[in-house]
Amino acid sequence: MRWLLDRGATAALWGARHPGQLQPIDEVFGWSLDAGAKLEIDRIVSETIIDPIGPEFMAPPPRARAEALEAAQ
Repeated sequence: MRWLLDRGATAALWGARHPGQLQPIDEVFGWSLDAGAKLEIDRIVSETIIDPIGPEFMAPPPRARAEALEAAQ
């Protein structure tokens, strides 16, 4: 989460499934990663994520495709 905010994101989804998972959120604020940590995280991400999912993942499927999926079920 800190890495995303340090990269300039104005919002980041925490992905909590229950309220208890939000308890550490305060620990994200009041500090930043140093340049070396950012570079290392960037390196790990570029080596690990070879086929990133874009924002289209969040969009609903086109109506025709959704209807075809429903008909197949």
